Amino acid sequence: MTEQSNNGAFYSTKTYGHNIGLSAVFRQPHADSHCRFLHGYSLQFKFTFGCSELDNKNWAVDFGGLKPLKAWLEDTFDHKTVIDVNDPHLNDFRILESKDLCSVVVLDGVGAEMFAYHAWKFADELIKETLKSSKIIAMVGASVPKENEAVAKMRLKPSIIVMKYLLEFGYK
Repeated sequence: MTEQSNNGAFYSTKTYGHNIGLSAVFRQPHADSHCRFLHGYSLQFKFTFGCSELDNKNWAVDFGGLKPLKAWLEDTFDHKTVIDVNDPHLNDFRILESKDLCSVVVLDGVGAEMFAYHAWKFADELIKETLKSSKIIAMVGASVPKENEAVAKMRLKPSIIVMKYLLEFGYK
């Protein structure tokens, strides 16, 4: 979906919803609460792209060029155990992985906010380097379903983090 804002900027969004199976288990190793235990969510990512001019196809971004982004999301979050690089029990998770009990992905920071950051970082590099485009990724949001609700009545509990503000489209 592409929209034009009041300041002449164009925005386009791409969502990778809960339906594609991005379900990851993680823990907050330094939390004092129950978040220190393994817990998991079905994840959804929404990317907002911005530009001051559309391309020759009148697109803000060519979604066909985002296949590597979807592949990265699947490789990182599809039935994965995502562990913080500083988790003191990282080696224990590696042992579980060696016994084929889980598939470990190590990231520098975990949780919905950090997952949004890592997704933004990958997408930003893809847009700038691989697609050789000066398009801007305005924001990335990661969200999880609200707990204890039937799937038919699922509402999202957003953990949205704005990764880039459009500074008059001066970012290249």
